Amino acid sequence: AIQTPDYDDTSTPEILNPSWMATIPDVYSISDVTMPGTHNTMALYGGTLAECNSWSLALQLRAGIRFLDIRVRHVNGNLTIHHGISYQYADFGDVLIDVVDFLREYPSETVLMRLKEELSETQNIYDSVVRYINEYAHWDLLWNSREMPTMGEARGKLIVLRDFTGPDLGMQYNSLDIADDWK
Repeated sequence: AIQTPDYDDTSTPEILNPSWMATIPDVYSISDVTMPGTHNTMALYGGTLAECNSWSLALQLRAGIRFLDIRVRHVNGNLTIHHGISYQYADFGDVLIDVVDFLREYPSETVLMRLKEELSETQNIYDSVVRYINEYAHWDLLWNSREMPTMGEARGKLIVLRDFTGPDLGMQYNSLDIADDWK
């Protein structure tokens, strides 16, 4: 395992910082806050070409990660987690369970989640996303506006950054100015 200031592939984080947002004043816009995040958040399996992370989602959240990059493959109404062709042994329900549990334990925090369809050809995951939210989360947990919230408004909320077609759900990912230099 390697651990440096800019890279860590250990099995658990050395430092946990689950409630770092608690010190940010409520009046700040979340667009004024630098959100630590992970590329392909759930990519834990598949060898060197597919693995992007070594910590589970629950550990990432407790370490301070607040931007999640979630890629789902739509198959027969199910939303399985993939990185390219590599199945990650999880589905969207697993993601929602971890996020809901975290936000209940740390209501001072907010989580931003880019949700993108990966490796499926339906281009129509909206109904399945809604079904998963109804089954594994609740609508009050979601930020339900196109407007950028303040920290006070966002606390305890999951902000879906929708990177798929369909009716309004959260904020449109491509409408935001996001530094996404993942290479």
